Amino acid sequence: MKLISKTLIILLALVSFASCDLGGDNDTPQNCNYQAGIGTTAVTGATTAALNEEITLTVSFTLANNCGSFLLYNEVNQSNNDKIITVNAKFEGCGCDNIEVRKTAPYKFKAIAAGVYNLKFRKNNTEYITHTITVS
Repeated sequence: MKLISKTLIILLALVSFASCDLGGDNDTPQNCNYQAGIGTTAVTGATTAALNEEITLTVSFTLANNCGSFLLYNEVNQSNNDKIITVNAKFEGCGCDNIEVRKTAPYKFKAIAAGVYNLKFRKNNTEYITHTITVS
């Protein structure tokens, strides 16, 4: 009985040790690619437009490292003329330097109805930079 319990303990210890990841396997690729919503730091551009006229705003944002780049804008209609806009970035690569990188990306706006449009670019989860455009 003692021999069986000693053998069982040794077997369990070997199985536990074999299942540990010691981080020495360089053949296993790491998943260093991801996407994230990031905060807007500034918005510049026209505040008036004609009906059906496309205008381009310049949106500034800061990336947390040098592996990031602009991906797309995520837009959510809050009401008929109000939108909440989030900058989405993609990060690719494992050897990134953790330095902030300031970037800009164009945002195209075109209205098919006259009115006042409030574009709320997300700074963080609770604050926005609002860019108002009057379309006539």
